[in-house]
Amino acid sequence: SRFMLIYPKDMKVAKIGPVRSARPYYLDWLAEYGDPMYMHVGGSPEALQIIKKTDVFDLNEFYRGWYYWRSKDRYAPHNTYTSSELWNKAWTDYAEDRGASSTSTWVFDHMDFCEEDCVNEITVQFNGINYEAGWEFNSSTLQYERYQSRKRHVDFDLRPIVADTVIVQHVTSTVLDGIGRLGIQTQGSGPVEIFRDGHKIEGAWMKIAKDQKTRWLDSEGLDIPLKPGKIWIEVVNKRAKVEYN
Repeated sequence: SRFMLIYPKDMKVAKIGPVRSARPYYLDWLAEYGDPMYMHVGGSPEALQIIKKTDVFDLNEFYRGWYYWRSKDRYAPHNTYTSSELWNKAWTDYAEDRGASSTSTWVFDHMDFCEEDCVNEITVQFNGINYEAGWEFNSSTLQYERYQSRKRHVDFDLRPIVADTVIVQHVTSTVLDGIGRLGIQTQGSGPVEIFRDGHKIEGAWMKIAKDQKTRWLDSEGLDIPLKPGKIWIEVVNKRAKVEYN
């Protein structure tokens, strides 16, 4: 039920949020991109210790609140927002020699539109219908349209949220405390399904070090090519229910 979004620095976005707290698994995935600016509002004790210990280029709203605003139409903690204008101000103020991006990347390639044994719907039920994510393939746009709790998932301007590639990454997880904080597997390997152009491609994900990019591998150990564009990764544990048709 939590999202991590990665934006190019020069992308113009008027409103992003709600911005939420830092978690250790987000920091592991963040490290794949070099030294980007990480915007968050507080965090779990473990995550805040990691940020301090490893010198993450972070912009914690608790200490840099002028790069965020609190909306009056939602209750805390779901009311903190920022924008590309504000993150560029922060970049000017604090970046200096920070913000180097990773040179490692995924493999991208063209693939013909699926004509047989296609997958048109993907459903990931994390914990009941209230935490259910769905994707429907639109053969006209060749993109996947996202649903949440069986309702079309839209942005602030009521535009549908879409992806060109949807990745379902299977991981293990543990409950860390009475609050329900999770420890999520980010390194090692596990099953993965990749959906693009109506195709379903099965393989394995692999991440051998914190600062190395997660790879998506086929049965021969070769990188599975993704479709250029927007990519959405659904990270699911063993309790989640995943269906395709």
